[in-house]
Amino acid sequence: QHEFDFGEKNLLYAGMANICRLHGRLDEAVQYQLVTIGLMEQIDLVQLNRESSYVGALLNLGSMYFENKQYDALENLIGKMTALKFQSASANMINTAVTYVLKIHLHSDTEQFETIRQYASEGETFFNENNSIPNITFDFHIRLLAFYIHTKQFDKALSKANFMLNSSYTHSQPSFHIHVRLMNLIIHYKMQHHKLLPSLFRNTYRFMSTYRHTYKTESTILNFLRRTLNSRDKFETNKVLHNLLNQLQPATSEKTEGSFFRSYFDYTTWLRSELKP
Repeated sequence: QHEFDFGEKNLLYAGMANICRLHGRLDEAVQYQLVTIGLMEQIDLVQLNRESSYVGALLNLGSMYFENKQYDALENLIGKMTALKFQSASANMINTAVTYVLKIHLHSDTEQFETIRQYASEGETFFNENNSIPNITFDFHIRLLAFYIHTKQFDKALSKANFMLNSSYTHSQPSFHIHVRLMNLIIHYKMQHHKLLPSLFRNTYRFMSTYRHTYKTESTILNFLRRTLNSRDKFETNKVLHNLLNQLQPATSEKTEGSFFRSYFDYTTWLRSELKP
């Protein structure tokens, strides 16, 4: 309605986008978010001090594209964001940080590991040198950790895991910290740190038990990893890994249980690579 000002319209459409997103109606969420972004592009972002808010709206849209597996649309959005230049230094910094996170989400989910390799180092340098939003920073770090595991760069993976485990930062999602610990177990398993593994498993189990809402699949992964650590030979290990893959496969298509496969680490892709002859 024409009598509503920008703030009211923006609040309405952004709210509708989030409601639809929470209910899994992602196509509608995207459409409402596009209206929100269109409204913001019609105002003077500098005069109204909305440059950073605009970047936040683009991040929400990118996240919706990612959740909805609209990879072409996400790639186009990343291209648009890469070309943006703001008057505000903080808006430029946040935009660069957000663009890195959307890129590594896209390329991880589509297994474009060679593409990640092209910007992994510069991305890591950027986040080390700039004080970006903590959640954004650590979302990039955990994706980079997963990339190092998938590409068998275990020294770098161990360094990244230690960095996050020793950080005082607390992510808004407890699952973040659970999956850093699960990946840390995988790293030490692959580096054959056999004497260290039992204590790492116990620490991970204790950490997970402090959270009431731990996903069932996360507990499944931990229990199977424990069995893998106790396997006596390659045949027995492969049998355990095969069973884990069969257990996890159905969960990848469940929204509540499978979301972290795409957000943190794709355990099924890793298991298939481990089981290759």
